[in-house]
Amino acid sequence: METTKPWYASNAVWASLIQMAVGVAVAMGVVNEVAGTTIIADGPDIAIGFVNGLLGAWSLYGRVRATAQVTA
Repeated sequence: METTKPWYASNAVWASLIQMAVGVAVAMGVVNEVAGTTIIADGPDIAIGFVNGLLGAWSLYGRVRATAQVTA
């Protein structure tokens, strides 16, 4: 891997940044559970878990298929 690219051109970096933003939003209480039935009340947790899973997969995929090293 001899070539380089800027950090903002990396799929893995973007997926990781978005995943961190979701984590911070959850920690700060931006995403709250909705009162109601069990399915609706668990909806935000399920959605957040699904989004985090997709972002983790995107990050891993981006790093595995990378052909250039990221530079700061």
